[in-house]
Amino acid sequence: MSTPYESRQYAPGVAFGLGYETRSDQGPVTTDTTLSFDGMRQSRTIGVDTSKGPVTLTLPAVESHVPYQGLEFLIYDAAPVGSFGLHPLTVDGNGKNINNVPKYTVSKSFAMLRVRYNGSFYSVFVSA
Repeated sequence: MSTPYESRQYAPGVAFGLGYETRSDQGPVTTDTTLSFDGMRQSRTIGVDTSKGPVTLTLPAVESHVPYQGLEFLIYDAAPVGSFGLHPLTVDGNGKNINNVPKYTVSKSFAMLRVRYNGSFYSVFVSA
């Protein structure tokens, strides 16, 4: 686990710092996955590889403490050749809208998304 003061390398050429943690040592997500909340008030960094087919990431279910205001996920195209352009990534808000829609789809290779909850809905900021 990184401290709030260090930066880590999560994929070739991609580094995140200041409080972001990787999903785990499981490698990139390659199939439909529902993200869980482990009680830590920590943002998450998730690599996704859609080179074998489209992937849907479902955000944590709405409960009294999840999602909390400020919850943030950094999601990036983890395929070495960029796979979102070949097969899209869909982020499902699991009952909360994302930029005014229930599901947000990105189909630009090498894209990186910052998904942030503001207390009512999620906002997505995409860089590519």
